[in-house]
Amino acid sequence: MSESIVRTRRWTRAEYDRLIDAGFLGPGDKIELLAGQLCVSEPQNNPHARGIWLGQEALRKALPPGWSVLAQLPIALDDESAPEPDLAVVSGGPRDYTDHPSRPALVVEVADSSLAFDRTHKGSLYARARLSEYWIVNLVDHILEVYRSPGTDDGARYGWAYGVMLTLGPDEHVVPLAAPSARISGWLPRPSPRTAATSPSFSPTSSRAAPAERGRTPCARSRRPASATTSATWPPKGGAPTRCAGDSSS
Repeated sequence: MSESIVRTRRWTRAEYDRLIDAGFLGPGDKIELLAGQLCVSEPQNNPHARGIWLGQEALRKALPPGWSVLAQLPIALDDESAPEPDLAVVSGGPRDYTDHPSRPALVVEVADSSLAFDRTHKGSLYARARLSEYWIVNLVDHILEVYRSPGTDDGARYGWAYGVMLTLGPDEHVVPLAAPSARISGWLPRPSPRTAATSPSFSPTSSRAAPAERGRTPCARSRRPASATTSATWPPKGGAPTRCAGDSSS
């Protein structure tokens, strides 16, 4: 017996905007348009909310004048995507834009249960839009993941991926590509005792990269760091992915 094929409808950003204007979607719906699909964002727990707050303060203090740090505001990424990253760094101020910003210099996602989704889906989507830099505040491993050098990748979700990944610990600083004079630190919330006891950590015996091995690491096609052993999976499991309407593979 042949299986029936479920057809899904992809939405354009213009259609998505009309749904919002008509009142079908409101601020409480927590919906993002990602590659034509309506995706439900994860709820914010305390570490997630503190991660956004800390990241916003760290960026604002470190960046020179002329930059704005947006928190969970839409980005006009392409004709079928309007993500709302936890943080986005854009040039200028609100009066410089008549539409949502389309080319942020930096996007940041704070991730715990959405970690796998933010790496594979959003990472590929941001790379496809040729955003030069993407950060993930990884609350699971308590590190900052820095992604750079977008390029084509047949194995990636949307055919694009970042070619360089760096991992930084809580006491390290990062210099964004758009502002070489800025040194940003203090972006990670302190883990709760329960989180510290259960979260995996980097160590010389771990299958993931040890702290001494962190740095400018080319990403392999499998999306596994070059310093990881062959037994390690990449990306590691980060919890249940964010649900996408019409995404039969998630």
